[in-house]
Amino acid sequence: MSAADEQDGTVSERASLIMGKAARDLFRLDRLDLARKVCGMALAMDPRPANCHSVMASVHEAAREWEQAIGHWRAAVARAPDIPGRQFNLAL
Repeated sequence: MSAADEQDGTVSERASLIMGKAARDLFRLDRLDLARKVCGMALAMDPRPANCHSVMASVHEAAREWEQAIGHWRAAVARAPDIPGRQFNLAL
């Protein structure tokens, strides 16, 4: 991997985390439409952050899209199994 690829990966990871935080704030403001878009873009850049999957799961739950929510809760738990709240939400 070249230095440029490593730099791009780091930038993408950081951008994804920032966008995930923005998506959570939008969700808290009840802007589900924007939270879904921002979180979708964040996951497209880097599908690893558990926080992004948690936000997307919450968006799907609010929209009563249960199967999609379960998929994102599973991804969040797989990426951060030490967070009990995610395990609880998946169990529900």
